[in-house]
Amino acid sequence: MPYTYRDLINDLKGAWAIARKDFAIYYLKPNIYMSGVLFPLFLLLAFAIGRNAPVVTLIPGLIAVTSLFSASTIEPVSIPIERRTKTFDRLISAPISISALVLGESIGGFLFSYSICLLMLAAGIILNRLDIISVPVLTFGIGISCFTFTNMGTVFAAYPTENVGEVMPLQNLVRLPLLFISGVFIPWKRCQRVGGQFQPSLHSRMPAI
Repeated sequence: MPYTYRDLINDLKGAWAIARKDFAIYYLKPNIYMSGVLFPLFLLLAFAIGRNAPVVTLIPGLIAVTSLFSASTIEPVSIPIERRTKTFDRLISAPISISALVLGESIGGFLFSYSICLLMLAAGIILNRLDIISVPVLTFGIGISCFTFTNMGTVFAAYPTENVGEVMPLQNLVRLPLLFISGVFIPWKRCQRVGGQFQPSLHSRMPAI
């Protein structure tokens, strides 16, 4: 049967229902938001302290690190848990397409990460008087980065296991090396020599430079 407009509306409604479910269960908790903010902040400070770098130059890197870690963390945890509790089977049997299911799982991580990044951007503008050339381009670039990293987390969550401990090491095996060729801790011109131009963390930082 051809894919109709009604099918599209049904899939979008289903994806939004899945995103709302994930938000209610996994995201709307103070400890999740605090970990999404504090971990990238302290990671960046660990490399910035003692280098006499202006705060203004640290904020683009902080936003890039936050988008990478906050967007790609929850799905590799939530999906294996739902497999173990058999709630994921209900989602698969729902009258929506697999694409809508993947989109619904990704929307929650995207909105979570995007809200944290915009919060940090607003704090940087208020406290440090950042000079932004184009706010629409910057916010759009941050949104693309968050959506990219969210889908990266969803891809790793597709690993067929019910154990979270089997997914996170695989993701960190990719995520941590990307962190060090992203232009956050090493000047981005040097990162281009080691293939940094092909990885998304570098480009998520560049709209904020």
